[in-house]
Amino acid sequence: MQVQLAAGAALPALVFAAATPEALVLLDGVVPEAGGGAGEPGCRHGTPWFVRRLGVHLLARLTDRSDRAIAECLADAVAETAALHGGRCDLADPAAPAAAVLAARLHGASLEYLLLGGPQLVLDTADGPLSLRDGGAVGRSPAEGWGRVGANPRAAGAARTGFVRLADLRALAALTAQTDGGGLLRRLAEGGAAADEPGLLLYAVC
Repeated sequence: MQVQLAAGAALPALVFAAATPEALVLLDGVVPEAGGGAGEPGCRHGTPWFVRRLGVHLLARLTDRSDRAIAECLADAVAETAALHGGRCDLADPAAPAAAVLAARLHGASLEYLLLGGPQLVLDTADGPLSLRDGGAVGRSPAEGWGRVGANPRAAGAARTGFVRLADLRALAALTAQTDGGGLLRRLAEGGAAADEPGLLLYAVC
């Protein structure tokens, strides 16, 4: 994949986006139920620290562990990030950092993807544009994931995962929950370029 970070300005503090030629990740930090910013209740590190660490670990697992399913890679990254907190952080506190996750990687002749929470993956396929979201997030309890992942690796099992054949895929785009993908879908359907869409964070040509 030829991947580019499409955001023209600096990313928001709660957002992490990164990619290699084989994989990409987008994390959208969740505002805690109490407090906010660095040193929020439950964790002395804060959500920006959390999304950066989890994003780096997840990207590493996606590229290094092709033998692990993509949800297992997320679970591994969550466990590794949780171990960095130390004993001074109460990771069971509802105010502890959490994030919604989008991830994708090349896997043989397919693109393997994962969606947990609000981020949107837009695919430019041979049959037309397709938008993928984590449609199962509504109605989950926080213990089951509830569209986010924090310090519990089991939350990765609640993510939507799947495969798309690379032969059917021309390009893909990653957007946060705050970005309306409707304009991008219309642009793609009319033969336009996804990279011109405002609010787009990651764009890849397959």
